[in-house]
Amino acid sequence: MLHEDTETLRAAVAADRIDEAAITAATNDEARELNALIRENRVRAGLVDDARTVEGSDGLSIGRGDLIQTRRNDSEAGVTNRHTWIVQQVGRDGDLWVRDTASDRKQQRTVRLPVEYVAEHAHLAYAATAYGVQGLTAPESHTILSDALSAAGVYVGLTRGRETNRLHVVAADLGDAREQFTASLERDRAERGLVEATQRAQVAVSGLTDDGPVQEVNAERARLSKQIEKAERLAARWEQAAAAFTDLAKRHKAEEDEQTTILATVENEAQRVRAEVFGPLVVQAVDDGTAVVTAQSRLWQASRAKDAARGFRKRSAARALYAATRERETVEMTARRRWGSIPAAATSVEPWAESVTSREADAHPRVIEQRQLVDAARKAQRELTAQHMEERRRLIHDVFGDLRLGNPREYAATWRQHAERRTPHPRHHRGPARH
Repeated sequence: MLHEDTETLRAAVAADRIDEAAITAATNDEARELNALIRENRVRAGLVDDARTVEGSDGLSIGRGDLIQTRRNDSEAGVTNRHTWIVQQVGRDGDLWVRDTASDRKQQRTVRLPVEYVAEHAHLAYAATAYGVQGLTAPESHTILSDALSAAGVYVGLTRGRETNRLHVVAADLGDAREQFTASLERDRAERGLVEATQRAQVAVSGLTDDGPVQEVNAERARLSKQIEKAERLAARWEQAAAAFTDLAKRHKAEEDEQTTILATVENEAQRVRAEVFGPLVVQAVDDGTAVVTAQSRLWQASRAKDAARGFRKRSAARALYAATRERETVEMTARRRWGSIPAAATSVEPWAESVTSREADAHPRVIEQRQLVDAARKAQRELTAQHMEERRRLIHDVFGDLRLGNPREYAATWRQHAERRTPHPRHHRGPARH
């Protein structure tokens, strides 16, 4: 798509973007400008809450409804580098509760990102560099061509969309856009062989001579025959490449689904075990906390009764105070020995109970064992993702070589059409030119 200037281009991309679209920019600064513009549109549309926000590593605000990307592995938070999330809530302290965009289970995974992590390792992800969108598959893609975008970046951007892939260029006309696109290929040293080969071919062709009609016809026949053979050979090659990519994608999908099922199973089991351990503990803690505040209340009442006692009632009031004191000491000692602390007041019994039992539950051997199984499953999933990326990279290199651009199916169709259209039609010799 052609645009008059950079501002018009960015506005068009921001307006045309659909949910889950991949937008590729050449630099982090370009991605930041696009992220800011897209976020403004979403705030105006009511899709993002701008009332309570926190600042990400790119300096832009993040609110409920925003799409963000984490840029550092953190096993405690359960996040990985270049993973994307939807913000569900912004806490008063700046922590984010985010939902995994990759999960398609009914109960999608939600994690908490501390405000410190967000400030250093999370940012808006509506647009990203080629590195940021590698491995991503989206309904559609938008790639912004600029002087800083190389052939590899163009390839990455133009292969993210399942249905649509658009290239956006600031250009006066198609000729200008074509020149910019060609220049982007030449900027990447890996693609210099194409330019050099073209130049050598032009030099070779310029040296041909025409010695007569028979030689011209024979040369034309030979040339067209070679073109047909080349087209058929290339068509077969690209058809095989397309089949290889399809087979690889199917295998990857099956392996990813299997690993996702394994992870979901161990996560659900871990939640079940923790709830099973946590339930009885919190009941016991509430009972112990209630006993503490009840004993404290009785001691206070006994103390007031002793102060108010007169005559023969003083002795019985003193005995009651002593008994209340011993009771308070006993229940407090029991609670401290069991939980490490006691509630401060009657209104804080339940929060206190949840806090102390949460620590106890997390330290329980069964809970630790399940947590280790979850960590192992997540590690296996990350390793599988890395393995798939490497396998795809190797296949891309085997198919394209150093030139990482294009679609094997499109190449196959193009060269098959060339082969079908190319039939030798020798030119008629018109005789010598008149002087």
